[in-house]
Amino acid sequence: MRSPTVCRYCGGKIVKTNSRVLYGKGNQTIYLCTMCNAYAGCYAGTDKPMGKVANPVLSSDPQFKAPKWCPRRITPPVCQIYGFADEQSQAMDVLIRENFQPKRDRYIFPTPGHYRLQSEKRLNMNAKAFYNAAINGAVYDILSEDDVALGSVIEIDDGLKPYHFYYWGWSTVVPMFSFDRSQVQQQQL
Repeated sequence: MRSPTVCRYCGGKIVKTNSRVLYGKGNQTIYLCTMCNAYAGCYAGTDKPMGKVANPVLSSDPQFKAPKWCPRRITPPVCQIYGFADEQSQAMDVLIRENFQPKRDRYIFPTPGHYRLQSEKRLNMNAKAFYNAAINGAVYDILSEDDVALGSVIEIDDGLKPYHFYYWGWSTVVPMFSFDRSQVQQQQL
């Protein structure tokens, strides 16, 4: 397999580096996208990639492991959008946004207690399709401007695993490693 030079997800430049850049340890050679952190590992002791560059959120998608008839699967997936619970929570988000750099950081970790469920709807795409569309600048084509605002958390749940994305900007969603829905503030009636 040839050494990758352009990311298949975002079109960013791919550089040869080592796994220490991603994990803070290790010395395995990898090919890493400088824009979205998609990467491909290499065979031990070589510069030969083991496969195509993969985004960590998308490469662990359980949909590729579960059969279509799986009773837990929700079709179409449910999209839940979490907005800020109050103005103080929104102000706290400024601190997270100031310290986060999309080109450097792989994930973002906003506090679930600062959010409240804002809207819920069916989405005719899975998390992988949503992420690919979002990195191509189509967030407002998928979700209306009324539903999503800067700092919103977007959850796409297909019944197998919920995927969470932080809405960083017009065409930038950042994968979230985790988001504990049990800590989200409840709606006041």
